[in-house]
Amino acid sequence: ATSIYKSVLGVSFAYPEGWFVSELEGIISISSNGITQPKQPGETFNHDEILMEILVAPLEYQTSSSLLNVLGGYTNFLGIDMPDKEPAHVIELSGKEFAIGTYSENYIKTAAHGNRAPLFIATKFTGLNTLLLDMYASPDDEAPLRKMFEDFLISIEAIQ
Repeated sequence: ATSIYKSVLGVSFAYPEGWFVSELEGIISISSNGITQPKQPGETFNHDEILMEILVAPLEYQTSSSLLNVLGGYTNFLGIDMPDKEPAHVIELSGKEFAIGTYSENYIKTAAHGNRAPLFIATKFTGLNTLLLDMYASPDDEAPLRKMFEDFLISIEAIQ
């Protein structure tokens, strides 16, 4: 079962019923157990811990850029490299375009890059804003979580 969340930041989405949603400084956090921030470098997520984030950025990010370039800017902002396991590429899900990529377990667990990496990362352009999306979770659960992340991406709509 899912619930629908409508944010004052101009976006709505479906999320699993019973999960927690919070907003702080332009970032919407959706978590399985109330976690509102990624864990510190070197800390890992347990199988029941999932954190998804939506950073709502201005529409202007799209002006002279592509989904992949915006994703590159987001990874740079996070202080991490572009995805290494599944390199970032553009996909279409239910008629909507996303740039998406996956990080390897080794990259996620290596604190050498000085920051934390999500399992999945994506960008989406809407007519109202630019969305930067990620999911932090255990890499051991990658296959079922990929479907969950894609369903989450598909559910996102721009609202006024």
